Amino acid sequence: HERHTDTNSVAMMMPGPPGGALISVQEALGLGPEPPKPVTAEEAEAAAEAEDLTLALSDKSATGFKSVGKIKNSARPYVARASCNGHALVLGCFATPQEAALVIARRAAVEGVATPLRRALAKDEHAMSSQEAEAT
Repeated sequence: HERHTDTNSVAMMMPGPPGGALISVQEALGLGPEPPKPVTAEEAEAAAEAEDLTLALSDKSATGFKSVGKIKNSARPYVARASCNGHALVLGCFATPQEAALVIARRAAVEGVATPLRRALAKDEHAMSSQEAEAT
């Protein structure tokens, strides 16, 4: 296998087409060599609301969101973390803590993990959604 040294690609590499060079995971997924454009805090919050997801807040985290950390000296300083079978996973680095929290909420939704709002609604069938509460 050839070594791929493009500094714009992600560090995780995989075999490309048979007999081809290594390509980035992003390229294999059809996302191209560039990372996706950062999402603003407002865009992340709007996406969460549109997708009926809850961004898990935390008063114990310096970022204000559960499972979101911060690293220094980075254009994308907010790190979304998760665990799988006891192993720590980094889901990615993001420009805003809301974007990182959105990625965590989407992962939880895909895995069938209830968000705090959904758990509360499941316990109280008479509870209103955030949209219903705002309408009243």
